Formats: sequence, structure tokens, C-alpha cells
Amino acid sequence: MASADKIVQMVNFNKPVVCILLLSTLLLAKVSTAQDTVFNYNPSWTSYSLMQDPDIYYQLDTVITYFNRYHPAEAAFGYLHTGHIGAAAGPMFFLPPSDAAFDIGFHQFDLYWLKSDAVKYFDSKHPYTVVAYQQGSKAEVLGSFIHTQNILPQWSLGVSLNRYRTDGFYQRQVTKITNMDAFTRYASQNGFYHLDFSYILNSLKVEENGGVENTDVFTDTTLLDKSLQPVLLDSAMNTGKNDVLFFQHSFDFGEKVDVKKNDSVTYRKVIPKWRLQQSVQWERRSYRFRDAAIDSAFYSNIYLDSVLTRDTLKFDCVSSEVRFRTMKSDLGPLRNFAADLYLHHDLYALQSALGGEKVQNGIAGIALRKTGRPDSVNRLRLEYQLAGEVNLIDRNQGDFRLQFLMDVHAGASNIITVDAQNASNHPSYIQQHYLSNHFSWNNNFSAYNTAIASVSWEQTVWKLKLSAQFFSVKNYLYWNSDALPAQYDRVLKAYSFFLQKNFVYKGFHLENELQYQSYSNDTVVSFPTFLLRQSFYFENRLFKGALHSKIGIDIRYNNDYFAPAYMPETGQFYQQQFSKLHYYPVADLFISLQVKGVRAFAMMQHINKDMFGPGYFAVYRSPMPDRSFKLGLEWRFWN
Repeated sequence: MASADKIVQMVNFNKPVVCILLLSTLLLAKVSTAQDTVFNYNPSWTSYSLMQDPDIYYQLDTVITYFNRYHPAEAAFGYLHTGHIGAAAGPMFFLPPSDAAFDIGFHQFDLYWLKSDAVKYFDSKHPYTVVAYQQGSKAEVLGSFIHTQNILPQWSLGVSLNRYRTDGFYQRQVTKITNMDAFTRYASQNGFYHLDFSYILNSLKVEENGGVENTDVFTDTTLLDKSLQPVLLDSAMNTGKNDVLFFQHSFDFGEKVDVKKNDSVTYRKVIPKWRLQQSVQWERRSYRFRDAAIDSAFYSNIYLDSVLTRDTLKFDCVSSEVRFRTMKSDLGPLRNFAADLYLHHDLYALQSALGGEKVQNGIAGIALRKTGRPDSVNRLRLEYQLAGEVNLIDRNQGDFRLQFLMDVHAGASNIITVDAQNASNHPSYIQQHYLSNHFSWNNNFSAYNTAIASVSWEQTVWKLKLSAQFFSVKNYLYWNSDALPAQYDRVLKAYSFFLQKNFVYKGFHLENELQYQSYSNDTVVSFPTFLLRQSFYFENRLFKGALHSKIGIDIRYNNDYFAPAYMPETGQFYQQQFSKLHYYPVADLFISLQVKGVRAFAMMQHINKDMFGPGYFAVYRSPMPDRSFKLGLEWRFWN
């Protein structure tokens, strides 16, 4: 009975989850009633598109490369986290602004949130199902499920579900995260009308411990059980909830041609020349921080309640966009030219301890793309893209982003990319105005301006990529050593170099990623100088190619530096200059296997613990896990 209760606790279903599972049951009903069900493996039957560009269809990822990197903050290059899956995470390098829109300012759990632009709209000739399960130490569990099928050749629908659950290695590290979406996609047979609709649910419950009291946790021999190590916060928790309804449809116009369906039936099909596209989205999101025991040693101030901390910021947002798109033309000077013009509007209704507030975005944008014809002798082809957008109204009025991008394809294996960007952005909402139980400020920061120039060279035959980036930020915004937002009154300048080189000899692979970065002021950024990731493995195919295997080792390393601290109440990584953290190469031993639609891995993470050091902190006072065993299994099939 106790085990049954534990299963119920781990799954922790709510009404939206039940609705998703009922829908998936209905989708599978047709398959389950078949007398002779055959599970096939044919990835070419299924592809998917994303809402940003519904014309582009992507093939499924069916390889076992990096299959063992299922932790979202460890799959990407150069990210840190506070010690367990689902914990706050952030990049170890500067990320430029991506648009001119209003920003709330909470990003510590971005890697675990499913957004509408990441929903996959599948198109599958046969019903497609994926079931996956990953298990690690300390009840670390990730389960996922996908099912999609075409009701008609032009109409598909499906569901997906991800569930994270872990107890962590130290006190107050229990995490429960759920992401799910249900979608439907329709494209008329004649190509005139397209429709995408999705519902998204994100639910997040993360215990926060504020870090360990004893920073000698790895060297103190009196600590027999690290799970009993005292932590700074013993009853704090961050929770988040997010519901999204997204609808997008478009109309294609152009030349109509007759297409034969079979010997006796023909139909008219539109060869698109231009498109009118509209999208509408409703989103409700909440951020809540709760601490049942006020720790005066951790918090400097109390503003609202001396007994219980209950900080809440929530909003409803209605977004709409109208986009006019011209497709690539084959005529004269407009050959291989395409353009997008769009108007985007957001209306936020915010609620916090400061009261209610409404904020609007009104963004006008344009994107121009041109592909040059290849030179008959040198096989030279140029691709240009010029994009820009500006916010026209309300709080973020005047914010803009401009980008010029040029790709030079020299022959079949060389790609040189030149990228220039300039952007102006107002500070995030919580950087300007914030009131919680332990923090309060009312700032009048200036907009910050970012200028970036970068160049990269990719040589596909040599498996080589080199890039260099230079940027400057005027009025740079950061979180200072008091965990408060601050603005740097000078220009922050920086440059970085990135090298990716892969070596292959027979079945042996050595893959390398290295980044070097330097900043004009190291007291307003918390980034290491060197970031390194390597993967050395042997790849083989056995039993006439039926079994694909990889066995090897992943290594991560960055130099010693003043890594950031983390403030759970505001969800921000902030500067600290009183403890320089020490690092050494961390190795993960893994084996990955694949037999058709079944992929599996086993991994011993941090296998070299006590070889170069007893342990390490990625974030100040947040120790990383000791040696741990992890395994995973995924089964995908068509029936």
C-alpha cells in the first residue's frame, strides 16, 4: 500500500493531466481495437513543424548521439545549475536580447518551461508513439510520452507529456515539474488554408534550500551523511503555473494548377506566392515564493509579514499577430527573395504586491531574405537576411532590434557567416519595480544598448567550426552582491572565441567544444574565462548493423572563478566576490545502445570523484552531486 501511495505522490495528477491522458486514450483506441497490431519502425513516416515557420518540416532525431544528456541544463553547452534536475539554471556566457518585447524578468526555470514556439506539430502517415523513462539516484525520474496520428491526410492531432521528479542529494531539493501539450494541425488539400492549435500546461514545484551552511561539505570528515547537512532555508519553495492556448491560421495565395490524385480524379492546388497569417494566444502564468519560517540570518529585511513569506506575481496576457509573407520568387531581380512584414500586440494584466498594472507591447517588424545563385565556377552562393523590429507603445516604447546576417557558401563544405546586431531594451519589469516580503525597490534605470559583431567559419569535411564574437553593452544591467538590480554606468566590452572540432578514426570519436571569453569588468559579470566540453567514445554496429552502440566518456571543465550566488526569493543569480570557487574536469562514463526504435543508455556521472578533487560547487553554496548512476530507455513505434 505504501508503494502505491508513493506512485500516486510521484505522478501527482491534476485535472489538465487527466484530460490529456483521456485524449491520448481516445487516440489509441483505434489502434487497440485492431486484431493484429504490428509495431513498425520507419522514421520517414513522421515529421514535424514549429509555429515560427510552418513551411519547414523537420525529421525526427533517431540517433543515439548525446542521448545520455537528458538533463536540460547539462545537454546545452555552458550552463550551470544549483545541484539537481529541475533546479534554477542559467548560462555561463552573455546572451544578447532576442527581441524588443516586454520582459517580466524571471528566467531561472526557462529550461523546464514548454513554450508555444517549441510545440511540435506532427504530420505522421501512421500513428506514432514515444514512451521514455530516465532514472537517477535519489529518486531522480523523468518520464515522457508522445502520441500523434493523422485523422485525415491533412489533419493530425496529438499529445505529449514530460514529468520530472527528484528528491535531490541534500535537504530541501524535492522537485516536481510537469510539461504537457495537446495540439491539432490542419492543411487543406489544395494548399490554401493552414491551421495550428495547441494547449500547453506547465506546473513547477521546487524546494529551495538557499545553499548549504558548511562550504567545507566535501572535505569535512565529520559529515557522515550529506543529506543531513544543514541548509540555510528549511521551508522555502518556488512554484509556478502556466496555461497557454495558441491558435494560428494562414491563407496562401498564388497560381492554381491541376494536380492528378489518381487516374480519374484531379484537384486544384495553390502554388503559394504570398501568405496572410494570423495568430492569437492567451496565457496565464503565476510565480510564487513561499517560506514558512522567516530566517533573519538569510534575509536582511522584512517588509510585509514577519511570520510567513507569500510572494506572488501573476499575469494574464493576450497576444495577437498579423503577418504578411511573400514566398521565394523565380522572377527577375526578385528571384529567391522572400519577405515578412508583421504587427504584434501583447496586453499584460499584472498582479503583485504592488497592485494591478496593465502593460502593452506594440511591435512592428520586417524580415528580408535573399539567396544568390551559385557561381558556376567557384560554386559560390550568398544568402542575406536583414531583420528589424521596434516597439511602438507603452513601457517599452523605442526598444528595437536590428540584425544583418550573411552566409557565404564556398563549395560544398565551407560556410562563412557574418552577423551584426544592434538592440535597445528597457530593463525587465522586476528590475525596475519590485516588492516582496524581503526585497523592495523602485528604480529608474535607463534602457541598455547592445552592439554585436561576429564571424564564424564551418568546414563540414574537417568537422570544424570557428567563431569570434565582439560586443559592447551600454547601461549593462546586473544583480549586485546584495542581490539587488544595478546598472553599470560605463560600457561593458567583451569578446569570445569558440572552437568546435571533431576527430574520427575508424570507430573512435573525439568531439571538442572550447570557449574563451573576456570582459572589461569582471565585477559585474559572473562568467568563467574558459569553458570546455569533450566527448570521447567508440561507436560500433553489430549483428549486421541491427545494434548501434556507443561507449565513452564525457568531460566538462571550466576554470576557477567567482561563480554567482543564487537568491531563491527573486530567482536571480547575483555577483559574489568573496569566494573564488575551484573546479576540476568532471567525467561521466556512459554506454548508449539502439535497436531500431529502442534507445537506451547507462551512465556513471562524476565517475572521477576524489581523483582530482572531492567535489565542487557550480553556484556558491550549492554543491553538485557526488558520483551517481543513471539509466534511460526510450521506445518509439508506428502502428
